[in-house]
Amino acid sequence: MREQDIGFSSTVLSVLRNSNEPLPDRLLINLGDEQNVKVHFTHRTSSRTGSTVFQGTIETSPPGDILLSVQGEAVAGIVRKGDATWRITYRGSGRHRLMQIDVEKLPPD
Repeated sequence: MREQDIGFSSTVLSVLRNSNEPLPDRLLINLGDEQNVKVHFTHRTSSRTGSTVFQGTIETSPPGDILLSVQGEAVAGIVRKGDATWRITYRGSGRHRLMQIDVEKLPPD
């Protein structure tokens, strides 16, 4: 499985955290191996605790989807593109990790 450190700029985090801002039109995420994908957000839900959840689609072939949760500087989520799935985790101190996961190896529900 592929893994890489990724970053979210302070500008992107600011826009994602601010529920008064319009829903971001696009976000570019690098999935490794030169796979830059454009995310189109379709829905945002903010909670009283300060976290915001974003749902969206990925404009690729094959198409995909994304689910991101943002609280403070922490971003976590799942990206799916065709049969491939990636997990975004927060590692502390503003650092994030993108890891491709094999959903076939996950335990059953």
